[in-house]
Amino acid sequence: MPPPSRWSLCCALAWALAASPTHGADYSHLPLAELVDLEVFSAASLLPTAPGRAPATVYVFRRDDLARLHPRTLGELAELVPGIQTNQYRKRHTALWSRGLINRYNDKMVLLLDGVRLADFYYGALPSGDELPLDQMERVEVVLGPASSLHGANALAGVVSLTTRDVHGAELRALAGNFASRRAALALGEGGVQLYASALSRDLPYHRDRQSFAGDRVVVPAAEDYATLHLKARPRPSLRLAARYGQWRHPFAFIPATQDAFVEGERLDLSARWQLGDALDRGLELALDQGFDRAREWEEERRSGALAYREVRRAHRTHFAATGRIRLGNHLLTAGLTADREVLDRVDALRLFRYDLGFLQEPQFGDLLRGIDREALDGALFVQDLWQPNPDWTLVYGARRDHLDRYGDPFNHRLAAVWTGRAGHSLKFLYGTALRAPSLRERFKNLESDFAAPPLNPERLTSWEVAWNHRRGPWELQGSAYRQRVEDLIAEVPTPDGADEYFANREGNARIRGVELLLAHRGAGPVGVRAALGLLDADGADPSPGPYLAPWTGSLHLDWRWNAAVEIDLVVRFTGRRRDRNGFADDDPGGRLLFDASASGPLGGGFSWRLAVRNLADARSRDPAADFGAQYNPEGPARELWLEVFWTGRP
Repeated sequence: MPPPSRWSLCCALAWALAASPTHGADYSHLPLAELVDLEVFSAASLLPTAPGRAPATVYVFRRDDLARLHPRTLGELAELVPGIQTNQYRKRHTALWSRGLINRYNDKMVLLLDGVRLADFYYGALPSGDELPLDQMERVEVVLGPASSLHGANALAGVVSLTTRDVHGAELRALAGNFASRRAALALGEGGVQLYASALSRDLPYHRDRQSFAGDRVVVPAAEDYATLHLKARPRPSLRLAARYGQWRHPFAFIPATQDAFVEGERLDLSARWQLGDALDRGLELALDQGFDRAREWEEERRSGALAYREVRRAHRTHFAATGRIRLGNHLLTAGLTADREVLDRVDALRLFRYDLGFLQEPQFGDLLRGIDREALDGALFVQDLWQPNPDWTLVYGARRDHLDRYGDPFNHRLAAVWTGRAGHSLKFLYGTALRAPSLRERFKNLESDFAAPPLNPERLTSWEVAWNHRRGPWELQGSAYRQRVEDLIAEVPTPDGADEYFANREGNARIRGVELLLAHRGAGPVGVRAALGLLDADGADPSPGPYLAPWTGSLHLDWRWNAAVEIDLVVRFTGRRRDRNGFADDDPGGRLLFDASASGPLGGGFSWRLAVRNLADARSRDPAADFGAQYNPEGPARELWLEVFWTGRP
């Protein structure tokens, strides 16, 4: 099936614009105490649940949190979550390393946008950069730990669930900053229809003079562009429709000096949700999603500008899910089924030039679909029982059987016991298993070598965890201690001839232990505090010659309402010293201390402003940008300064 044209996008938007006004779900029967903390959607249990009662460790960022913390991307926000370390990949995405589970391609967590799963069909990577603007979001939920019993394969390390916000009237944003940054965003809401559009153009926000994965110094091409168009509608109270289109173009960050390299792509997602009944007693939800993905990577020999490499990928996917809920006494049962059809239309590569060999006498062409089934049909059945034997205890058991066309019928389950005291205390005992199937990139990478990579097994995780939460007035303390065992961890290793790298299951098990702490204060006073700390001890999850994990990471956020017109925010991010294992003489794996600051306030007439600086001291990591052969680079952006003005108009 061919990828979508812009005509198909226009048709999809016109289809959604036929909507009429509706209202959300009715929670009027809930007690007031539950309404105060109600989460309209919870990725932890598929039920409206307060974070303290959720059968998992959940970190929630609401709209006011996002406004104060001013993160522009999911990667920036993830640095404020205890238990997550971030890593900059040369193709410009930020990988999220959740609880010591390293990955280059950002493929060990599931990302949901209004319940729709977003991931690259070839790499399996979830979007974490400017292709997913956070000013569109009402809430971000980060669930850490195994989640395959609900969300299936690839929810090995957790789930990130984003809920887009509804506006009433119009909002307009304009941003300008260094690195030639220019951004505009528009949000409109009227009569049950929501429209969001944004466009960003800038130079790469990194020091351009840097070290490539081949070890040489290189000046990286600068310009990158992102655009998003998202439309939501409710033609009936029980029916939600959405269409989202995104496109992007950016350079590789760390390519050798002999060539320049670029990535461009576009993605269209159509979704429909039909809700019968209510979410808490008796209801049924049907979901139908259709996604189209197209991407192109290419390299140009720097002196001549001639094509050096080209890779083209096209795929589409259809997802159907039916989820039912019924309350039987003290039991709330959830059961469902899913069906997925994924079709790979094209994945091929052409190599004409190599940084170490120059122009090749014979072009190297690779068709990654040759000899494999282009279509995969996967499905799953899952069930969850939430039992409240008394007001203080909640017991949850969930199980899921997947059918994966390429990897059989794995089974995953979880068990949670949650005690909730009457003085703001909660205590959780959690156990679960999860699985991640190898991505197409890992299975069928086009090796520039005669070596034949061995077949891969899925990664498997088993986790034990104790978590606690305490709230008193404006203060909240949240913590967890966990232990994980990972089997068949997939790592990237060089081929025997050193010409390329391939993916293989590591021998033995990785054992990971950690502690996470979060302290927050947000009251009616002028000062707010949010402090996070993550401690990590990983044995066997840190393969040589790299990458490497920091033994501790943390963040501190202070916001001060100076007066009615100005609020000042300071964010400090710190990382402990890592083991130096990549063999570069000028490497500096020492700890990092980064400062962000912003000031914001109203201007009158519906206008507001924000002046922000990221990496205030312009601290620079001296890690070489070497990810070839499983080496990674945690370098962050250079100092960024921007001014944003936004206007809100009410109907």
